[in-house]
Amino acid sequence: MLEEQRGFADFVQSARRFYESLTDVGGVVELWEQLAYIADYGEIDGELIREYISDDGPMKVILGPPFIIVFDNTLSGRMAIYHIQRPSFRRPR
Repeated sequence: MLEEQRGFADFVQSARRFYESLTDVGGVVELWEQLAYIADYGEIDGELIREYISDDGPMKVILGPPFIIVFDNTLSGRMAIYHIQRPSFRRPR
């Protein structure tokens, strides 16, 4: 597969488990719509996307709906997604 045909996001850690647990088309579409929004408007705006400091360094958190996502942009222009949860769960601190 050519590099330009590959996805712009890498699911790692708990995000991969969450993504693989999605079984309905609606949930997958909602997630990819939100990821496309992040890719297009990835600036920290004080409302939707915030900085999150972890032991591994700074990351960004987008507070859904439909999902809360912890991610970071990589030097190669891709997005590494570390955590996904539904907003009804406890939010990351």
